[in-house]
Amino acid sequence: MRFLRSESQRPSGDLGFSQKRSHFRSHSSRIELEKNERALFALLFFSFAIVIGIFVDQEFRNYLLLGVIAAGAVALPFMRLRLGGDLVLLTLLAVLMTSASLSSNVARDIWSTLFTLFFACGYLVLAGLCQKRWFNASHASLLFSFLIQAFAVASVIQLTASFAGLPVPNLIASKGLWSYNSLAFEPSQLGRVVGIAMLAFLTLERVNKPAQSLVQTLRKNWRVCFAFLFTMVLSGSALSAASIVVVLALASGATWATAVGAILLFAWPVLSILEVEAVERVVNLVNALPTLDITSIHEAEGSGALRVIPLVIYFDSSNLQQIGWWLGSGTPGLFAFFLGKIPSMTDSASVGFLPGFAVFYGIIAFALFAWTYAFRLFSRSTAPLIVFWAIFFAFSAWNTQVFWFGLICIRIVYEIERKSLRRDRSRSR
Repeated sequence: MRFLRSESQRPSGDLGFSQKRSHFRSHSSRIELEKNERALFALLFFSFAIVIGIFVDQEFRNYLLLGVIAAGAVALPFMRLRLGGDLVLLTLLAVLMTSASLSSNVARDIWSTLFTLFFACGYLVLAGLCQKRWFNASHASLLFSFLIQAFAVASVIQLTASFAGLPVPNLIASKGLWSYNSLAFEPSQLGRVVGIAMLAFLTLERVNKPAQSLVQTLRKNWRVCFAFLFTMVLSGSALSAASIVVVLALASGATWATAVGAILLFAWPVLSILEVEAVERVVNLVNALPTLDITSIHEAEGSGALRVIPLVIYFDSSNLQQIGWWLGSGTPGLFAFFLGKIPSMTDSASVGFLPGFAVFYGIIAFALFAWTYAFRLFSRSTAPLIVFWAIFFAFSAWNTQVFWFGLICIRIVYEIERKSLRRDRSRSR
């Protein structure tokens, strides 16, 4: 007569085999989960960074990005991500933004708010994945390196097609010959994306590595450096030209940044007479800014002026005694502030994050947003990226992928530096 043996009565060899099999399954599932997390991170990262024309509609909505964010949002409950602080701040921000949208009595404002929170959800997934053990400086550097070189390859293809008289692939917005958008919507967006990606790459290359100068880092990564300069020059954008200088200055550190500033100051008369269109436009805009005269600023450089003029109007028209200044006034507030006051935009009030977000949702929500996604992450490594973001991204519309990509770059560098500091502390114990 046979009796079933309990687990404790089974031979030790059987029990050991069972434990090994269970351990093997657990290890395999962890590897599979890590592969999925890596794939999702890369997909989200590149979807925020690039634009492929076939996925974009007439209103410049990128359905590839929207689909990837939606997939990330669906997967979010099934991933073990550390989102405590981020989730609390996002919830508080959502409450303030929703209150301002409802009080404006404009249905479009509700959709705009939901769209912003949708982008924030994509950011949340990336922020959580950044904290995983597998995500390190080498992994992040590889992503930035690949992105910059992908832009360069796309620019070469567009240039070749243009000279060969063939249809230029992915040509969405361009100013003609020697002005290529590559994998961006337009040349100026390219300047922002590739610029902050290069700055993040240079910062990460010096994390957890022996002290090396910027020249040494550039020499070691000459392919990425060449791809960066080649892409920026082919964009033909004044913003890209300015971005090159700012990236190199910020990556050099405070001492070299000061030196570059001094050189530019003394070289300004020479720059003013150079017959290079992109440089001329930058010089004209900078020369006109101290006047704070809207007409003069717009005549100097129309494209760049449209990002600066709303800020001048905001500071000139703000009233701290109005409740809308603190809690927001939605679309009616944007019309009251800017309609008919911005040259070449007489029938609209489209303005960027600074100061549009402050008018739309109020200065309290604006301060909370800036704290949550930028200044809360301030550190030695992220400081250059935050400065770059403030210069080149803060005037962009907040419901755009380029705006959120800048914030994602800051978060990636922040998480890598934090991991590095933890490792150093554990070694010193």
